[in-house]
Amino acid sequence: MGCSQCGGVWFDHNEWESLKQRNLHDEVHQIFSDAWQRQIRQAELGQVVENAYRTTLGEDDYVQAMQIKDWIAHHPQADAILSLLNQKVP
Repeated sequence: MGCSQCGGVWFDHNEWESLKQRNLHDEVHQIFSDAWQRQIRQAELGQVVENAYRTTLGEDDYVQAMQIKDWIAHHPQADAILSLLNQKVP
C-alpha cells in the first residue's frame, strides 16, 4: 500500500519477506508501475491459458503440441504449414 502524501510504502504481514525471497525488494518502486502491473496480469493470463490447454489436451498431447508449435515457429515455410493445418479435414 502506498501513501500519496509522503510517497511511503507499507506492506502487510510477510509481504516484505515474500519480496526478498523473489529478489524484488530492491525494485519496490517498479512493482507499483503500470508497466509492471500489466506484465504481471499478462503472465497470469498466460498461465491460465496454458493450464486450460493442459487440462483439455492432457499432458502428453500438450507437450507434443508445444513441440510442433516450436517447430513451426522456426520453420522457413511456417505460413504455408499454418495454412495447410487450417484447412478443413475431409
